[in-house]
Amino acid sequence: MQLIPYLLVLVSVFTHGWWNFLAKRGHNKDIFIGLSLISMMLLFAIPYGVLLSQEGFGTPRWPILILVAGTLTGLNYFSLMQAYKHIELSVAYPIARASTLFLPFLAYFFIGEQLDRIGTIAIILITIAVLGFQLDSFSKAALRSFLSNLLRPGILYALFAALTVAGYTLWDKIAVTDMHPFVYFYSYSALAALAYLLWFILKVPRVAIQQEWQANKFNILGVGFLNMFTYILVLFALGNSKATYVGGLRQLSLVVGMFLGWKFLNEHIPFPRIVSVILLILGSTLLVFAR
Repeated sequence: MQLIPYLLVLVSVFTHGWWNFLAKRGHNKDIFIGLSLISMMLLFAIPYGVLLSQEGFGTPRWPILILVAGTLTGLNYFSLMQAYKHIELSVAYPIARASTLFLPFLAYFFIGEQLDRIGTIAIILITIAVLGFQLDSFSKAALRSFLSNLLRPGILYALFAALTVAGYTLWDKIAVTDMHPFVYFYSYSALAALAYLLWFILKVPRVAIQQEWQANKFNILGVGFLNMFTYILVLFALGNSKATYVGGLRQLSLVVGMFLGWKFLNEHIPFPRIVSVILLILGSTLLVFAR
């Protein structure tokens, strides 16, 4: 993996972990995410307008690129929020980030992306590490519990979220060959923001929106800014590296999230997660040498 894309994803790992940490503090996760998307649209509206007037959309097929991306993103938000309603965030989030379960196969079949031996080993280590975040111990009982929980509704929603991450990562790599990354990301994020706005108007009591904003307005604005900044870095990396490698390296955000949870939220870190962190760092380091 080339150095510049690797470094871009590393920076995005920290900003992604930080905005997810901020999002944990939301009282109503659905409203919080919706407000963060709307705030992101407002914060970056002027740069978007300027860049769009200068460069346009870049391709006549921009409507389909944006529509598919917006649909996949919307499905990801929906499935992730449903997972959070059924199981603990500490269980749902790592599974929802496990895009490497699907991404190598999707990338191979749809764009002919092939991994070398080092890259394959790295992705296997990263995937094992992500799944290892689910374990509290290495006992037989813990392993049986993990396997039996795979069919719980919350786990299935989280797995579907991981599939959508793999889908939009691959689609993003295709799209940034024709569109400027910022114009592309803002455009399809605006669709998700408008969908949330419509939901707010039709279904959500205004008092609930006001309460979430008053309690978390700085966190909401922080998530809106960091979400944009984070994914622009990822899109530039996707334009210059393999989608599977970028998706795999992004899993390091789990380490950042775990550290922030331990440091500021007093979350317990069981031994299997420590082992998973080591495997995740090892796999991510190997990606430097993958081609």
